[in-house]
Amino acid sequence: MPSARNLEMHPLQAKRRPGPRGAEEPLEAELDLERASKVLELIDAGKLERGRTLPKLNIPCDATGRPKRRLTPEDEEELAFRIQTFGDVDARNVLVLANLGLVHLMSNQMRRNGVRYDDLVQEGTLGLLRATETFDPTRGVRFSTYCVYWIRAKIQRFLQRLDRDDMPSIAGADMQENA
Repeated sequence: MPSARNLEMHPLQAKRRPGPRGAEEPLEAELDLERASKVLELIDAGKLERGRTLPKLNIPCDATGRPKRRLTPEDEEELAFRIQTFGDVDARNVLVLANLGLVHLMSNQMRRNGVRYDDLVQEGTLGLLRATETFDPTRGVRFSTYCVYWIRAKIQRFLQRLDRDDMPSIAGADMQENA
């Protein structure tokens, strides 16, 4: 006879054999899905208000999302506010596409033999994305100045990781670098 615990579970989960301790606890992803479905049910039932929509960006962009003009400090402040407050993906894309040239500039400056330019650009873009998350426009610094730090840091870390990986390792032997 199935136990009360097995009746609560999904039929496929009830047939599983017992695993290691803690295996019966639901995964974090499953909990997130359950929470999201409860929120959607509350919205459909009218008990929870649907999220408000953000006003459209007042920055003219082309078909790819790249701004047609240079961003002013006020534009950067508005975009940063929308990104950090609402997680606005469109605002983040505008800010990233407006400053993508800096990633190429830094990647070109830090290029060296044996490292693909595309890899440097990719790492620099990750640094640019990090800069969009942490930019504080109230400090009076332009975004381009701020993001150069994160772009350079990401590329340097990538190059250091490559240098570390190139060092041969012999099991049981201590390697010393000659200075």
